[in-house]
Amino acid sequence: MIWKKEIFNQQKKNKKIQKKKDFFFENFSCFRNLDVRHYEQKIRNLEYENQELRSETLQLKIDSENYENQEQTIVDNFVNALGKIFRFNKKNINLFLLFKLMQMLK
Repeated sequence: MIWKKEIFNQQKKNKKIQKKKDFFFENFSCFRNLDVRHYEQKIRNLEYENQELRSETLQLKIDSENYENQEQTIVDNFVNALGKIFRFNKKNINLFLLFKLMQMLK
């Protein structure tokens, strides 16, 4: 659920960045004389790298949530098993005490 929201937020950020780039290139055409293509390519490369890192971060968050859920399941199963053992031992102790009491009454 969290990752869907993050994808949406990332898309919003990407649109804002694109608008800023468009604004810059539309309003500062005097910079066209510079080696703009070189810098545009650098920007594209950085944007691509940024997108890759964000995707990797998102995947790590998803994996982390999955591992935490698996860990919680293991802990829950362990606690349930301990509870069953305790209840079983408690019954055995009660039966043993009852048996001893019956022997004493004879």
